[in-house]
Amino acid sequence: MGLDTFLTVVDLAAEKHSASRELLASFEGVDLDRRAISMAISSDDVFSKSVLRLANSPYYRRGREVTSVDYAVALIGEWTIRAFALLDIFREYGALSSGAWNHSSIVAISAFHVSESRGADPSLSYAAGLIHDVGAFVLRAINADRYHDIEKIFAGGLTSESQKEYLDSERSAFGIDHEELGSLILSRFGFPDQMVAAVRGHHLIEEANHPVTRSIIDGERIVHLSQLPFERWSDMHLFPLQYTISDTYSAVKFMTEEASLLFNEYEGSK
Repeated sequence: MGLDTFLTVVDLAAEKHSASRELLASFEGVDLDRRAISMAISSDDVFSKSVLRLANSPYYRRGREVTSVDYAVALIGEWTIRAFALLDIFREYGALSSGAWNHSSIVAISAFHVSESRGADPSLSYAAGLIHDVGAFVLRAINADRYHDIEKIFAGGLTSESQKEYLDSERSAFGIDHEELGSLILSRFGFPDQMVAAVRGHHLIEEANHPVTRSIIDGERIVHLSQLPFERWSDMHLFPLQYTISDTYSAVKFMTEEASLLFNEYEGSK
């Protein structure tokens, strides 16, 4: 299956959501001023309602109800708005399930939590966490049954070996892995190099040096570890590098509490 097939899926999805497509196209690799972002969002009633609903979720809301798109952008942050626009394209296309949304959300929160210790920008880490699996959305949309079989590889947690096996299985089944495809999608929509690199390398545990990439790697390992029985926590191969059980428990507690505030927002923002 050629690369053009995958990117055609993305293009078809983008065509169904003009506001998100135009918003992403207008960035051109740099921050856009908030007024221009707000105008792009407001041009589409459905998307603007989704952004306002997200801003009014317990995770973001601070005090009174948010009714202004401009204030919602300020509250959520431009990087997250940008990532959310990309996620919304896939949701409109039907390639973003509630399970994928939940996973993306908790990896983003976990990456945010560890970002400071990795010397990474928290907002970039959070936004990159939200969209780290966009390549997987496309592969799953093309052949859900085949992709479900591949996902079983991570049932025992994330290790260097299981992640290598996962990527190899994707390449064998589809001719490309979700990291590479995801990085191509981000490049197609003008995301900056450091976010493209983070998506391209979020399973390369030993090779990643960039702080944002490191945050995504550690964040995702914490998420997968949190889903395993506690007795598995004796296996230090499952832990983020240089993390102790105490560090990881603290990160899991934070992630779980914060993520619970966002989980209902996927269904509510349809």
